[in-house]
Amino acid sequence: TDPAAASAFSKNAYRLLQLRRYFLALALFLLSGALGDAVGVAANRRYCNDPQLALTIARLNDPVTREQGVVGELEADVWRTVQSTAEDARDPWLQSLALWHQGQL
Repeated sequence: TDPAAASAFSKNAYRLLQLRRYFLALALFLLSGALGDAVGVAANRRYCNDPQLALTIARLNDPVTREQGVVGELEADVWRTVQSTAEDARDPWLQSLALWHQGQL
């Protein structure tokens, strides 16, 4: 995409975060190509709190590593966030799922 347009999308996305319009901000981050920010907004408990959406974005970002069975860096970040959320909520099932996906079980 055009660097000027990507910059404008990012600025508008940050403004939408301030206005608490999280899903619109997420969409603008995707349009700007800032996939890490989009995944962060989707997974963060303060924003969308939607780890499934964050995992979908992360997996679509890096289909080559998915085919090779390697977890991409964005997806690993999401699983770490899910694990932290599960520990705070004292959810043993979600903790074990997160650990299993990270290869620690």
